[in-house]
Order: sequence, then C-alpha cells, then structure tokens
Amino acid sequence: MGGGSNRGRDRTALDEMVPCRSFERMQAARSAWFGVTGVLVAVTATACGDAAESEVVERVVDTYEVAVRAFVRDDPTPVTAVSSPVRSRPVIYVVGLDGDSIGPRIQADVVRRVVDDIDLRFADDRDEAFDRKGVVHDDGALIELGSIPDDEDRFEVEAVWQRSTDERRELTVRFEADGSDVTVTGTSVFD
Repeated sequence: MGGGSNRGRDRTALDEMVPCRSFERMQAARSAWFGVTGVLVAVTATACGDAAESEVVERVVDTYEVAVRAFVRDDPTPVTAVSSPVRSRPVIYVVGLDGDSIGPRIQADVVRRVVDDIDLRFADDRDEAFDRKGVVHDDGALIELGSIPDDEDRFEVEAVWQRSTDERRELTVRFEADGSDVTVTGTSVFD
C-alpha cells in the first residue's frame, strides 16, 4: 500500500507542476521568442543597410584621401613647413566646394588615414583657412572639393587649390573606382 500512496503523491506533484500557469508560461515564452525573432530580423535588415552605407562612406573617404595626397604630391610649389621648425607635415585645409558639407565621420576617417603625412584640417567655411593677409594659415594650402558621387566607377570632381586669396587654381579631377579602391586618373586645370 505504500506504493499506492506514493502514486498519489506523485500524481499530486505532477498535477501541481502542470497547472494552467505552465500553459500561460509557454505562451509567454512563445511570444517572447517571436518578439526576439522580430528584433533579430530588424537588426539583420539594419545591419545589411549599414553595410551598404559603410561601403559608400568608405568610397567617399578613399576619394578624399586620394585627392588630398595627389594635391600634396603634385603641387608645383610644394607645401612646406617653413614657419615652424616643429611642423614636419604640410598643412592642408579642406572644405566642400560651394558650401557643400563634409560629414564628421568622413572627416575623422580621412584625417586618421593621413595623420602621419599631412596635417589635415577640415573647415566649415573657406575663410577659416586664411589669415588677415589672405594667406592660408601655417604656410598651408586650401583644397575645395565638389560633390563625390557614390555610385559611379569613373567620375569627375570639381576642385579649387589655393595658397592665398590671390593664388587660385580651378581644376577637374578624374577618378576611377574599383569597389572602394579609388585612384586619380587625371586632372584638367582651368587658370
């Protein structure tokens, strides 16, 4: 008979473990699972969107970097650091042509890439680059770059190169892109 009373206890314990509350918990867990799944789908979709956006940003950053390095390399009157014995890198100011804005993420990424070779300074307005005499601060140069297309393999960007308000070169820079690998293929100068 002891076995019978154990069965009674087991059944009572089992009955206590599977009441309606367990069913409610299962429904709640199922709802939570679908909620988490929905969030994961949304995060994945956002991540895919972020990946495409990152590729565009990377390409624009590459274009700015290549353009700045090409201007410094090909300058007929090289940018020097004559006014400061401490300065070993050329000073280059960059602004968007015609007031175009250059985003802070792009600015930071370009600066990070050239910091060892170029003292690169982004400005909101071209006038920030010039001293009272109309010369670019710290014996530097100003580069104004037009809009950079993010969906063309071959493209041109309008640009202006200045050392002072009196010295101005307007040009078109031609680029070729293979993914995020961007190269300058030529320039046309308009004096």
